[in-house]
Amino acid sequence: MEVPKNITQIGEANTNCRIYIEDYVFSYINQMKGQVFEKEKCIGLYGTHRSEEGVEYYFLYGACEIHFATKDARHLSQAVLQDAEKQRKRYFPGYAFYGFLWTSEEMVEGITIYEQGLCRYVPGYARFYEQNDEMLSFLLAGKNQTKVEESTEDKFAAARANQERRREEHIEAADKTVEAGKKHFPLWIPAAACLGILLYANRQTILRTDDLDVIRQKAETVWADFSERQLPDIEIGIEESTPHSAGKIIAEEALTEAVKKENEVLQPVTGDQVEAVSAPVFNEPEPGFSIEATPAPSESVAVKAEVKPEKYTIRKGDTLIAICVERYGSDSRLKEICELNQIRDPDDIKVGAKILLP
Repeated sequence: MEVPKNITQIGEANTNCRIYIEDYVFSYINQMKGQVFEKEKCIGLYGTHRSEEGVEYYFLYGACEIHFATKDARHLSQAVLQDAEKQRKRYFPGYAFYGFLWTSEEMVEGITIYEQGLCRYVPGYARFYEQNDEMLSFLLAGKNQTKVEESTEDKFAAARANQERRREEHIEAADKTVEAGKKHFPLWIPAAACLGILLYANRQTILRTDDLDVIRQKAETVWADFSERQLPDIEIGIEESTPHSAGKIIAEEALTEAVKKENEVLQPVTGDQVEAVSAPVFNEPEPGFSIEATPAPSESVAVKAEVKPEKYTIRKGDTLIAICVERYGSDSRLKEICELNQIRDPDDIKVGAKILLP
């Protein structure tokens, strides 16, 4: 079997497993390594495999980022394998998936080979130069998702951040409306009502002074009741553009009527009129007399209820990817489902378990 001759060895060569990485793949790995900021990325590797005299040979001609992988795992989840297969069919249909590596700021000195359902780390590999149209087309066409657009995790985090920001803005606007309503509550209404009571008491005092103490006691009782009564903690939304409210109009009418009656009583009285009013008729005020101010209509602040996730019971044969594809048409929201249900491994689900679907 012929092996590449023009190679550059990186790390110590393994005697039982030889790995050869084509130059375009190596360039892509370095490109992804330069994009690592806070989180390492998993790069799937595609190529061919041969065995000869007890030595395994891997020739890797393709590479692209895969998602849902967990570092230092001995097994790959179904979600990782399905994502790797989807990338293979899309970009490298002539090759098979044979392993992966994790990018970091340091030099990558080993490859994790995936064989017979197990992950095995192999240190050392050789860089070789050969015609590689598939990987060249992948690079030139801009198929690198991390270079063209944000990764799936970044999009998920950005969407959640925007949702939280909109919710906080909505709550803040509602709080401001409530505070504005409380500031504009017409506190002068009970004061105007008490003033009307006092004017009416003065009128009754002029007509019959014997009942002055009774009327004053009633007025003091009403005033004490208004003073001790705590204003209800309700949301009152009064628009600043409204010049008058219903409660204000009623209190003003009561005050105007009381002043009018006061002026009529205080008009100059002639001698004939004095004799005519020798036995004034006293109109006893009705029990529990008070002037109630009608509060202004309040406008409740309607807060739009968030859409609640739908409950789903895991059935036999279900996978999270299958559920996601069946419900949403693709597996783009798999991360969101895992995050919502605090699932670390998309394959670690049990029949009968209940999950939430966004």
